[in-house]
Amino acid sequence: MSKKNKKEKHRSPLAYWREVMGGKYLTGETMRRNIKYLLLIILLAIIYVSNRYQCQQAMIQGKQLTDTLMDRRYKALTAQSQLKKATLRSHVEKNLPDSTIKTPNDPMFVVK
Repeated sequence: MSKKNKKEKHRSPLAYWREVMGGKYLTGETMRRNIKYLLLIILLAIIYVSNRYQCQQAMIQGKQLTDTLMDRRYKALTAQSQLKKATLRSHVEKNLPDSTIKTPNDPMFVVK
């Protein structure tokens, strides 16, 4: 082992953190060797964040569309119910009292 390796093995943790905080590793050989790896990690982090953002936007849009669909279904159900009520024979007869349309009292045919 060289003197440099022995010296690096026996340094204190405080000295190590002083070197890290001082920026020795950002300008040293280690950083130059691993620059491609670090750029890959940064690229993957950016892709991850953008994918999450797009996913959240799609979920929000899906919820809005679901709410709109339910609202329109309820409106259609209400309109259908009002239409059925308005077209009932008894309701039509009440609204047209002077008309000749009346519900027959005698049966259409006689069962023998």
